[in-house]
Amino acid sequence: MITEEPKATVSPCLPDTKLDLIRQQALRSVPGAMPCIKRVELLRKYILDKDKDVSVYRNLRRNCWSIKQDGLVKARPRFVSLIDAKFRVQDAGRRRVLSTGVKNVHAYIVGKLVDYNFVDTDFTKPQYATKVTYNPFVYPAFLSTVDGSEVHKAREVLMDVDNGVFCSF
Repeated sequence: MITEEPKATVSPCLPDTKLDLIRQQALRSVPGAMPCIKRVELLRKYILDKDKDVSVYRNLRRNCWSIKQDGLVKARPRFVSLIDAKFRVQDAGRRRVLSTGVKNVHAYIVGKLVDYNFVDTDFTKPQYATKVTYNPFVYPAFLSTVDGSEVHKAREVLMDVDNGVFCSF
């Protein structure tokens, strides 16, 4: 026996935000729309705020970059561009890698997000950029491949899954 759920009432006032509009449309559309509203509110926390800093690290299992903000991974693109970046290596995580031989996430690039892309792009290395690398088994910080100097901050960083990390100082 199918029972019909009661229709929810919608206030006649105009919505203040886009989320309110989505909520009202979901309530009007079908009975039992409350799970849809909960889903929308859950997905809201995965939206990237370009005004806040992000932490980006290489995801070796998925062959992509992971963009982390507010403690959550919010995107996994193949290309990322940051400005005012700082290169961070957590020493305790690096020591754990050295003692166990198993890689873990302990090195990040933190900065303001400019752009990211989920598909492969025609990446061309900028003339002004320096390639940067990190290997926890060899050195304790991010290094420039040009002169071997440690890199701690950069004005602009371009990260491509297939080509690596490039930065300008």
